[in-house]
Amino acid sequence: MGAAKAGLVVLLKTLAAEWGRYGIRTNAVAAGTIETNMGGGAELKQEQSGWTRAFFARTPLQRTGRPQDVVNGILFLCSPAASYITGETLLIDGGYCSTMWEIPDSDAMLRMVRGQG
Repeated sequence: MGAAKAGLVVLLKTLAAEWGRYGIRTNAVAAGTIETNMGGGAELKQEQSGWTRAFFARTPLQRTGRPQDVVNGILFLCSPAASYITGETLLIDGGYCSTMWEIPDSDAMLRMVRGQG
């Protein structure tokens, strides 16, 4: 996350803390790669480059998002079901950000803890 996006997240949380007492909830949606004419998601689906294969390998849901996925997230945040949620950023990215850090396999971790490698 860059400095500008981090600044927006902090602003969102600050507004949630300040405006919550008035019943105003502040939340955000952070969309990943979405199939749109502008974003290139539709072309990504058909492209077979190394980057595309790596993108799908890293995305747990194995697809790009659809505009309706983002709409559903926004509708949820505006619904009574989210009435106790404020100051949050809803990631709609098919799990892409959850795979940013590689976790070593359990055998490698045990060897490292035991000082065997």
